[in-house]
Amino acid sequence: MNAHIACQFRRLRDEPDSGLSLIEVVIAMMVFAIIATGVAYSLVATLHTAKDGKGREVALNLAAQQIDADRAVSDIFSSDLNSGSRTVRVPGDSTVYTVKSSISWVTSNGTAANCGAGSGTLQFKQVNVTVTWPGMIASNPVRADTIIAPQTTINDPTLGTILVSVKDKDGIGVPGVAITTTPSTGTTVPVTDADGCSYILKVPPGTYSVNASLSGYIDGSQSTNPSSGPKVVTAGSVTPAGFSMDQSGSLVVNYASNYSGTVNLPTNLLTSFSSTIGGVDQLALPAGGPTSGNAYTYPLYPYSSYTVNAGGFLPATQASAGCLDVDPTLWPDGTVAGKNVTAPAAPTSTVTAGQSLPLNVPMGVVTLTVSTSSRYYSATTVTPASSTGDPGCAPSVTYNFGSIKPPSSGKIVVALPYGTYSFKSGSQTTNLAALAGSKVAATTGTTGVLNGNNMTLDPREPA
Repeated sequence: MNAHIACQFRRLRDEPDSGLSLIEVVIAMMVFAIIATGVAYSLVATLHTAKDGKGREVALNLAAQQIDADRAVSDIFSSDLNSGSRTVRVPGDSTVYTVKSSISWVTSNGTAANCGAGSGTLQFKQVNVTVTWPGMIASNPVRADTIIAPQTTINDPTLGTILVSVKDKDGIGVPGVAITTTPSTGTTVPVTDADGCSYILKVPPGTYSVNASLSGYIDGSQSTNPSSGPKVVTAGSVTPAGFSMDQSGSLVVNYASNYSGTVNLPTNLLTSFSSTIGGVDQLALPAGGPTSGNAYTYPLYPYSSYTVNAGGFLPATQASAGCLDVDPTLWPDGTVAGKNVTAPAAPTSTVTAGQSLPLNVPMGVVTLTVSTSSRYYSATTVTPASSTGDPGCAPSVTYNFGSIKPPSSGKIVVALPYGTYSFKSGSQTTNLAALAGSKVAATTGTTGVLNGNNMTLDPREPA
């Protein structure tokens, strides 16, 4: 082997122009590539670090500018001194910087008092500013912090403070909400700021209700002017009051959609709007009257889905507090008047903020044959015949129809939540007399089972 190597050296010495072998060329190229890659990576890293350094220098200036702008606000309660975010592009630099301010009160006990929460008295505002931009190293933002003290005393040891918070369904603050108290605190209360916050200062100790209102907005209990309370305010303390409000959507409920004509609805009719999130809300007919025909418009909180029934429906778990029979899905399948029937699905719809959607809600529709002197009518829920399968109603409910002058035919058409009823009519509300079963008839589109003078309006459909 040693002789072979010596021979190769002699050959290279004697043939100096013979060049390098292919293997030697490949090895040399690999060594060069490794060195070049290392150099290139170092150059890229250096450039990236330099760019990040430049970006941090710009970000530090932007953070300082934001701190100066916040400290320049003369009124610590001004709407100009609130949490927020903005984007900035520096001239000559294509990078877009995001400047985010997070501002909260700090109370006398050293804790952050975001609107609607906290305890102790308000002391100063804490300002945290972060600046981020695309491509920053290790996703590490630039941050600057400061505190801002009020220019005048905001606390009185003999008085209290109410912190108000208004959030939408996504937990985002709602600005512009008018806040009032009952009774009045005697001070001007600002509308909620960009964070959905308002502060009621120098409140005399006592018990208050806090009210919120914003045109086109509604809370989860379907109130356009919700109230939070009672709130007990004590001297030298902070009391929170929170609301959940969002832009309302609406459902245009077409009552008795299973009937082709116009019906008379009870003046005291309740409609149950059931949401898996918000529970069951029982709403009266809108004071403005029908939108058209049998249709009424209800502004509603924008929950993803509502099940709607005519009548004061409550779930089976609350049977002692309301009627079950107004929910068609609770009626068992069975046989009625010799026909197999099944329970229909209850009307369901989504509600989207700012949008109005129609919804058909079927009801029991009956024709009453009455004296031409009659003006007033009522229908009272009664215990149903067991053969109908009606789950029943507890407690008894009486629906009134107000003053209705019957036509020359002596017949009026009324719509009711599903259930079993006895009927009365008369010329005065004080002298209503029972109406015989022979004068009560279910209309086309309604299954009616007569048992003596009582009529069961059945929601089930032929199988």
